[in-house]
Amino acid sequence: MPSPIPQVAAPVRRPTNDVPRLSTRFDAVAAYTALRVALGFAMFMHGAARLIGGLETYAHRYIAGFASVPIPHGLVVVFIYAIPFLEMIIGALIVLGLLTRWALLANAALLLVFIFGTSMQQS
Repeated sequence: MPSPIPQVAAPVRRPTNDVPRLSTRFDAVAAYTALRVALGFAMFMHGAARLIGGLETYAHRYIAGFASVPIPHGLVVVFIYAIPFLEMIIGALIVLGLLTRWALLANAALLLVFIFGTSMQQS
């Protein structure tokens, strides 16, 4: 009979620390802060641009776009006039880091309303 082949255990691979990652709390805080400031600044400037370009001009253009949408006209008018101010307030809160969780939730809700409105216009 042939002699049995000895079983050799495979070497155990230990995890290494060669993988790039956020290694310090400072890196994580810096990345979060940069993302928060960029998002807040974009939202703030979006609202400011609507006001700088003229609130009436902006409002009339968007209200006309919702003429055939099955949403009450009064609701559309109120919301269209409120959007620039909401964007600026939410953006400022996010940039400044004040009420951040609530401001981010309000930002997400506002974006969902925008998506809903755009979808209604295209149907």
